[in-house]
Amino acid sequence: MHWMDIEIKLRERVLEICQHLLPNGKREGNEWVCGRIDGKPGRSLKVCLAKPGVWKDFADGRGGKNLMGMWCEARNIQFKVAIVEAKNFLGIPDDFDKRVKNATAYVDRRPEVVMWEEVARTWAKCEPITQSGPVWNFLVGQRKIAPAALEWFDVRQVVSKGQWVIVYPYFAPADENERTAILGTGTAPDWLKFEALERIDGKKREWTSKGPEKSLWGMHLAMRAEFRNARSVLICEGEKDALTWLTYGCEEWGVVPVSVPFGAKWKGMQKTQPSPNREWIDRCWDFLEGFETIYVGMDADDAGRRAAADIITEIGPRRCRLVEMPLAPVGERRA
Repeated sequence: MHWMDIEIKLRERVLEICQHLLPNGKREGNEWVCGRIDGKPGRSLKVCLAKPGVWKDFADGRGGKNLMGMWCEARNIQFKVAIVEAKNFLGIPDDFDKRVKNATAYVDRRPEVVMWEEVARTWAKCEPITQSGPVWNFLVGQRKIAPAALEWFDVRQVVSKGQWVIVYPYFAPADENERTAILGTGTAPDWLKFEALERIDGKKREWTSKGPEKSLWGMHLAMRAEFRNARSVLICEGEKDALTWLTYGCEEWGVVPVSVPFGAKWKGMQKTQPSPNREWIDRCWDFLEGFETIYVGMDADDAGRRAAADIITEIGPRRCRLVEMPLAPVGERRA
């Protein structure tokens, strides 16, 4: 269920919401007045009952224009958790209006145990990127990606057939019960993408482990403490784009950067076939539902624009926002 639909129902019962979230307050005219949003005594917090959704804590400057945001602040919880709590308060089943996958288009490609074990063995051979090594010099020296970004995404390196290769781990969508395993990288990735450092005739060479099930790259970032209160996600065209956005400090903006699995794709590339983005959208739907806003920031070329339009159509334009990109991919910009 779209969070805006939940917001509408909350606004219809704004007085009850104030009593539920801020029980120490009281009504004064068209406002609910109480202490600070964190429950401390005082009169600094005002919630407008005449314009449901508008609230302001004048003690610390926090405020907003929707009750879902106020729910997050009052409970000190993530947006996706607030959605579940609000549904329970309203008596809405958690699976109400759940996305239905296209049975003819969606194929379950979860790797078999043998494939997953092979991924785990390959992952164990991959090493953290060596400082001042070839991969480091390319990503940090040329692409200006922050070393911390490489660590957070857990990008690694390996030598294959005498050539240096960048390894991008794709973790399955995680829940709170998997928090420790994901953060401690005790869990092997679902699948791996490899990128050869050496380019022949300027062409990038990529391949994957066997049986990959398409998903967004970087979803495990949302489990980090730095993104605990993130209410937006940014979908990029490639892994290095997501790394660059993290280098820019998007955790400070409350935005989780992720990447589509296989670059710019859109409906119509294969006649009679549905959108090639549908598979990863179906798999990552619950993850995307946990965010207030979905930014789509593909490259500014024709392929990127077509892919962005298709992704927004598949997810729904209601909470998507198109990010205008420079002509060069974000990771190739120079300060």
